[in-house]
Amino acid sequence: MYLVHGADHNVMIFKLLSNNLDADQPVYGLQAKGLNGIDEPLGTVEEMAAHYISEILKSNPKGPYTLAGYSFGGVIAFEMARQLLAQNKDVKRVVLLDSYVYPNYYSSNITAKKIAKTKYRMAMVVFMTKTMFSSKANFDRRIQLFKDGIKNTYLKLKLGKENQHKLVNSWPYKLDQMHNKAVDSYQILPLDIKVDLLRVAENDIFYAHDTELLGWRPIATKGVNKHEIPGNHINMLSPPNDKKLGRILQNILDS
Repeated sequence: MYLVHGADHNVMIFKLLSNNLDADQPVYGLQAKGLNGIDEPLGTVEEMAAHYISEILKSNPKGPYTLAGYSFGGVIAFEMARQLLAQNKDVKRVVLLDSYVYPNYYSSNITAKKIAKTKYRMAMVVFMTKTMFSSKANFDRRIQLFKDGIKNTYLKLKLGKENQHKLVNSWPYKLDQMHNKAVDSYQILPLDIKVDLLRVAENDIFYAHDTELLGWRPIATKGVNKHEIPGNHINMLSPPNDKKLGRILQNILDS
C-alpha cells in the first residue's frame, strides 16, 4: 500500500497507523517534494501524481498497486490511479482517508471555481456557527480557533507572511504556496473505478456539501464503499483511534 501525505506534506503522521497494520503488510509513505527545503516543490496535482508514480515504479515496476491518501492526499491518490490505469497498470484499490472533494475541484473554469469557493465559505460560516453552540467542547474549540486566527493575522501584519509561516509550521513557505496553486487549478475528472472511503464518525469540524460520501459519488463512477472510522479529521490517526483505524484498513486490504 502506498500512502500519500495530506496538506502538512509529511508522512510521519502515518507511523502509528502503520504500526497497527499486520506485520506482513508492506506500507510505503509518499512525502511531498520540497519538504526538505531544497528540492523545488511541484506546481500541479498532475505533476505530484506523476512524480510519486515514478518513485513507485522504481521499486515496483509491475504492480499491482493499492493507493491510499489522507485528506487532500486522497485526491492525489485518485489522480495517481488515473495515470497508472492510463499506463495499463493494475490498480487494486484506492482508499480515501477522510478525503473531501471540494466543490471547486469539479470545474476547470476560473470564474466557476471562484463562485464555488465563495459559496463553500459562506456555507462553512453557517456550519461553524451552528456547531459552535452544539456542545461546550465545540464552543471552546471554535473560540480557540478564532483566537488563533486573530493571532496569525497580527503576526502576518507584523512579521510578513513568510516569517509568520515559519513560526507556526514545520514545512517551507514555498511548499505551501505551490500546494495552494496546485489545489486552485486542479480539476478532478470522473474515473470508472470503485473507491473505499473511510469517513470519520465525528464530522463536526469541517463543513462538507456532501456529508454522506464527501463529494466522491460523481467522481468514482463504479461506486463508493463507505466505512465509518473513529474520531474526527484531526485525531483519526492518533491514539486510541489509530488502533481501530488500523484494523478497519487491514480488513479492507485483506478482502
